[in-house]
Amino acid sequence: MDWAARIDELTTGYRAAAMIMAAVRTGVSDALGEAARSPEEVAAARDLSPRAVDILLHGLAAVGVLEKRDGRFAIAAGAVPYL
Repeated sequence: MDWAARIDELTTGYRAAAMIMAAVRTGVSDALGEAARSPEEVAAARDLSPRAVDILLHGLAAVGVLEKRDGRFAIAAGAVPYL
């Protein structure tokens, strides 16, 4: 077992969970729905800070929950039923 990798996984794994919970609790995942949207569109739909939404969407894309294309974000196909 690669203990360094395992310890890293255990100590940083909460970040992805926290981002997913933030997206669900604020309605960001609902605002994305099944269509790709820009951070500004998502922020406006949920009356949230555009900067905060941009940071959240980029974080979710970094962990593979969202896909980013041409400045727009969409829920990854496999994640749609769960968000």
